[in-house]
Amino acid sequence: MLYIGCDTTSAPFRQGKKKFMNVLNSTELQKVVSIFHDENACPDDINEAGQKVLTALYGEKNSKELRFKLFQKSLVKNHFNLASLSPTTAAAREHSLRAYLQVQLRGGFAKGPLDLGWKETKHGLFPVTTHKEPSPPAFLSVICKCSKGYNLSCTKSGIK
Repeated sequence: MLYIGCDTTSAPFRQGKKKFMNVLNSTELQKVVSIFHDENACPDDINEAGQKVLTALYGEKNSKELRFKLFQKSLVKNHFNLASLSPTTAAAREHSLRAYLQVQLRGGFAKGPLDLGWKETKHGLFPVTTHKEPSPPAFLSVICKCSKGYNLSCTKSGIK
């Protein structure tokens, strides 16, 4: 399953293939991921399946609760790493669409990448990371007090 990374699909931070395969052994989750093999699946169904896969991978039921719990855990650490948070629902949607595209292409079905998590740039195709702001301003003020805007975690992450 290409949900956890390949040459053209990103992978959730510190969520390895072995862990993913263990999670995927669940009969319920196997039914969920079957949508990635459906050549006529709609983006909303792909997104819903992808959200379920992601929350199962991180061991939670709800993606918003998952992100909040990971944020709470990170607050007690000395060095906060933004990458340790699970993807936002908007970012996970784009990731799921790209994973779906890869499954379809490997299955021999031609799909247009521009509707499935990719955008065209002057340098070629580039992954769409999200269509929403990566973080609310209030969240940024908690984790980032930078004034110069360089060599800091929020700048490196592309959220500021």
